[in-house]
Amino acid sequence: MKKKILLMGRSGCGKTSMRALVFSSALYSNPASTQRLGPTTGMELSTFRFLKNLLINLFDCGGQQTYMDSYVEDKREQVFKDVGAFVYVFDMGSANNEEGEDGWQGDLRYWRDCLKILRQLSPNAHVVCLLHKMDLLNSARRQDIYTDRVKDLRGKAKELGATELSCYGTSIWDETLYRAWSRIIHELIPNIATLESNLTEFTKITAATEAVIFEKTTFLVIARSGGDTVAKSVGGAADKAKASTGAGSSPSSKRAATTNRLSTVSSHGTLADDKERDSLLEGYPPTEAERKALLARGEMHPERFEKISELVKNLRGSCNKLQASFESFEVRGATFSAYLDVFTENTYIMVIVADPRVELSAIKLNVQLGRERFEKLG
Repeated sequence: MKKKILLMGRSGCGKTSMRALVFSSALYSNPASTQRLGPTTGMELSTFRFLKNLLINLFDCGGQQTYMDSYVEDKREQVFKDVGAFVYVFDMGSANNEEGEDGWQGDLRYWRDCLKILRQLSPNAHVVCLLHKMDLLNSARRQDIYTDRVKDLRGKAKELGATELSCYGTSIWDETLYRAWSRIIHELIPNIATLESNLTEFTKITAATEAVIFEKTTFLVIARSGGDTVAKSVGGAADKAKASTGAGSSPSSKRAATTNRLSTVSSHGTLADDKERDSLLEGYPPTEAERKALLARGEMHPERFEKISELVKNLRGSCNKLQASFESFEVRGATFSAYLDVFTENTYIMVIVADPRVELSAIKLNVQLGRERFEKLG
């Protein structure tokens, strides 16, 4: 099955750097390495295979004004037809000043024009807005700016009858980029429900706490386990962690739970009761202080696996420089053990165990025994 991803945004918004970091990690192993990239000219096509049954055609559209005008005028059929996911990148780096507000309004109008065409030519496309360079925002205004932007986007989308809109705050310097792209790809996988149900069953059989499957090349999160097995948090606050974090749910179903968690640590006293604001904060990247507050309450890090994606890709980059290969590792801590290994031809698996009675040797054996079944799934 082929899926088309349309990646658009103004010149300099960071879309080509994020594409290189996420999809071409062999060449660009860290954010700093992408700084040598030049601007995209025209439309650049990259093709990636996810699992066995999904071929991604990623079109990176140059953001210079001449190109952007052509996309909505004489090239609209070529650009917007048969799109599986429409990803528009907004540069948040200048949102702290008046000039940035003018740029935002222009970007918003152009995005609306694109969305109008998309609704005609690819009505079932998944629409995603990446509010990028969140790290450059004034920390005191960061959350307010984010909610204002999402509110603007939802308002424009509603005018065109587009009810499904996903917004994510991202930065090339942390795991938020992997979170957003993991969920974009997750929406495009045709048999994801079957894959996740089998992974949940695997977790129950092995008495593990959690299991997650990563795509082998990009190391994006493909699927997570669910069910009662995740009731035991790694930190020990079992029922609380399950209710608060939605630890075993799929990426697409975790957004609301993440929002509710953040509302309890926000500086806005009435935020916990403000459903509209909670909704606007879906996809908002928690600050370091908010992450620490979650961990202090015994809850699991909401983006723990996306953080692992970032760390493992950096590790693989270091290994490549030494002409060494990376296949697996295991970690043993005071409250948990973790095992990461090649799973199928296109995936890695990580299994987390909190029960000290479960030996990692047994987990390794079960991973080996489960490979054939999951190879058939995708």
